[in-house]
Amino acid sequence: MNLFNNRLPSVAASAVPDDGFLLDVRENDEWQAGHAPDAVHIPLSELNGRAGEVPNDRDVYVICRAGSRSAQAVAAFNNAGWTTSNVD
Repeated sequence: MNLFNNRLPSVAASAVPDDGFLLDVRENDEWQAGHAPDAVHIPLSELNGRAGEVPNDRDVYVICRAGSRSAQAVAAFNNAGWTTSNVD
């Protein structure tokens, strides 16, 4: 568990809707080791410059390997007006 979980919206992986926008913020080596088939990959280190690729008119579910980077992304997106949840 990471320190953000108590303050950020989160969902179980099994609760992500089939048509949900799943954003994976793992770095490239972790992505290559395994990821959800329908996830969109934008490494956290590139997210600031690529945020426009993430829809802001629907819910976004953010995932990484351990949860810390996805929590950082959720906090930043939600502070900027997106509706995002951290995938546990």
